[in-house]
Amino acid sequence: MSPINVNSDSVGIIKEYGITTNMFSTNAPTNYYVIQSNNISLKIDEQIYIDCNPTGESQETIQTYNLPINSELMNGKQEMDYMKTSVNFAMFAVLLVVSYFLVPNIYKFMVIDKIIYFFKKNNDIETNTGVNPVLTRIRSADILIGLYFFITASILFTIGMTNDNASMNYGFLFILVFYILSTSLIIDRKKDKTFMSYYYENKLFEFPYELTSNDRFTNFDDIWKFVGKVFKYVIFTAGPKVLIADLFFFITLLLLWLFGQINSSLFTFLSLAGCLYVLPILVPLLTLVNEGAIKSNKVKPE
Repeated sequence: MSPINVNSDSVGIIKEYGITTNMFSTNAPTNYYVIQSNNISLKIDEQIYIDCNPTGESQETIQTYNLPINSELMNGKQEMDYMKTSVNFAMFAVLLVVSYFLVPNIYKFMVIDKIIYFFKKNNDIETNTGVNPVLTRIRSADILIGLYFFITASILFTIGMTNDNASMNYGFLFILVFYILSTSLIIDRKKDKTFMSYYYENKLFEFPYELTSNDRFTNFDDIWKFVGKVFKYVIFTAGPKVLIADLFFFITLLLLWLFGQINSSLFTFLSLAGCLYVLPILVPLLTLVNEGAIKSNKVKPE
């Protein structure tokens, strides 16, 4: 509120701008913003101390700065980049190990052994193509597995590109590389007769897989029949377990959201993805593994 003293030359210049304009107001604004009392404290009489919380600089702003090469910030950034590269390399190495050692065994147990077991038990696979029905059903399972991975990768890619989410983009790349490596390993292992065999009631059943130029194993009628059997199994056999798992998973996410451990967007995404997509697939697979461990009679003859 103290006046500012100016000389006569400045008075003449200031008077030239003392006119009315529609571009901006020449008077002090009448509106104001009240600072919250929690952020204001009186240190000394008539002196106000305001507590501020700096938001920090973003990556885009930091890139515009001219930082010395040997500065502490540059060293920290280089260490962080090195750490990210090391973590990505370690994840890729783990992916290779898991794909090489676990995926073929899991595929044999979950696809080949199960199809041969249920075929020999129920003898309900019918094809009119002149091709072994077991190999036709295995090809149908391969197509459905590929479709599942394709839908998963497409969902992650769409969310990542729409929301500019790096985690979703990394998930898309992980799913894509994992599926390509796994498919290559499984195709190579199918050439082994031991891999394409199964003991049922003390008898060895072998179904050698032959790679030919034309696709003789794909049968769309068998695919639709297999899809119907999968839905029937998921709904009537594993349905109650899926509902219990969905309820437990949703309650867990709800508690994490209420206690502020996850935000609303992550809560919505995990709820939909887990309850409607992941658990309806994972729970029936675990149920099938449990049934196979109990019911399948895999006793090798001496």
